[in-house]
Amino acid sequence: MNYTQTVMGDDKGEIMHTFIVRLFQLIIALFFTFTVFLWFGGALLALLALWVKLTSAMAGDQAGLASLFYAFLSAALLVGAVYGVSRIPQVGATFWAIGVQLTKLALANLQHLDTSLLSPSGSAPTHAKIPEAGAAAKDDAA
Repeated sequence: MNYTQTVMGDDKGEIMHTFIVRLFQLIIALFFTFTVFLWFGGALLALLALWVKLTSAMAGDQAGLASLFYAFLSAALLVGAVYGVSRIPQVGATFWAIGVQLTKLALANLQHLDTSLLSPSGSAPTHAKIPEAGAAAKDDAA
């Protein structure tokens, strides 16, 4: 008796079924990881792109100390704009709550795959319980 027979059982179909379910879980986890990174990273890259465009628009063809001055000036303008936007009520909390909601959606889908595809037939739930939109803000406030 080899290692796979003692750990996973003798049924080759069961082993293949478990492997396919775990592969689907990996694909879903990678997709939602990409989505969350895209959500938060896109905001940071948009700010960086705006800073580069402001610097190049102000500096024009100048090089050296003048372009360094314009880089600091555009960074100060950008920080002021971000501060102004952050003073709008619930902007930061809403942005954060959407990212948390994406993470909770990923966990709910992975748990649904785990319970429905790996459990014996007939005892699986018919759908994953996806958290409500307001639940993320309530969890973060607590």
